[in-house]
Amino acid sequence: MKRVVFITGNKYPAGDAGAIRQHMMAKIFQNAGCQVFVYSMGNSTNGKVQTYDGVEYISMRGNKTDKLSRILSRTTWGKRTIEDLQRRFKQIDAIVLIDDNPWLFRKVEKIGKQYGSKLIHDCVEWYSPEEYKWGKLDIHYRLKDYVNKKAINEKWDVISISQFLYNWFLERCHRTVKIPVILDMFDTEEPEFFVPNTNDKVIFTYAGAPGKKDYLDTILIGFSLLDKKLLGKVAIHIIGVNRDQLINACGVDAIIIDKLGTALNIHGRVPHEEAVSWVRRADFTLLLRDEKLRYAIAGFPTKIVESLKYGTPPICNISSDLGQYLVDQKNAIIIDGCNSESVEKAIRTALQMDAIDRVSMRKAARETAVKNFDYRLYGNHILDLLGE
Repeated sequence: MKRVVFITGNKYPAGDAGAIRQHMMAKIFQNAGCQVFVYSMGNSTNGKVQTYDGVEYISMRGNKTDKLSRILSRTTWGKRTIEDLQRRFKQIDAIVLIDDNPWLFRKVEKIGKQYGSKLIHDCVEWYSPEEYKWGKLDIHYRLKDYVNKKAINEKWDVISISQFLYNWFLERCHRTVKIPVILDMFDTEEPEFFVPNTNDKVIFTYAGAPGKKDYLDTILIGFSLLDKKLLGKVAIHIIGVNRDQLINACGVDAIIIDKLGTALNIHGRVPHEEAVSWVRRADFTLLLRDEKLRYAIAGFPTKIVESLKYGTPPICNISSDLGQYLVDQKNAIIIDGCNSESVEKAIRTALQMDAIDRVSMRKAARETAVKNFDYRLYGNHILDLLGE
């Protein structure tokens, strides 16, 4: 049985979207007959190996919570991971690295040579300078740029989340395969997806940590353009940020928040299960990104796939590869562009639909998720990387 080791700076097993993707990848490798072990920076496991859904893992996060200890834990986790790996394993057939630390890439290359391991990188994003206050000088931007341009070479295989990244790495690495956002589509019950909303308002939900990349300001301006009669028919739920964050981090004008009044419900951060519940109960979820910027072209919005999984049609514009999966007024409502007027038009389309139309869209959304984004569909891609 082949041994595959994941090294990720994400909060595995389920602390963030990246960790959920890594778990789905781990399950694919398991289904391909591999024995999988994950090093992560999730909640501390006190230096002990734990098992999550059949996958062994250990967190390299320390127990101490003071600021200095947290900084040391974060800055040394890669070194400590390599040391533990070399003590723990005598055979490693493949190493899957998910991180932006150039030192770690170089170190894993040396470890790979020592063990004769395949080197695999799961690439899910490529930032745009427009996302950051300091643009190209931002350290996060520079590290990711270095990894995608320099660290990945002919020694590496790459799992690309989008066609853009697939095309980029095709001539720059040993081999690349394309795997979009993947989830377990059968870990939840189906019947509830198709129960029509009996509320007197149409429910629109955004759930996530948007910063400025998801253009919540533009979305809410779009809602504010509705006349009072239409605005009285909607309930907007923002999950993941509070009012101050909505203003200071997302750039939403307080005047817009006040204008939306009781139509806007701001919930702040909530447990993941509660956020999922809001997505399930919504008639539509909301997402808007600048489809011309690299971050939106190279990445793939997990929020859209999660929404489809729960049978909730998204209202969004076409970024990344979404055009391959979403059809306007069938499984989604497409925003034509990245401006508030286009958002308003899409909202009006949603409000014109009756309960029967919305249930039909829910069924189509769920069907799209099952046909395209279940992790079990991508076993052959992993076998290709393993050379089988």
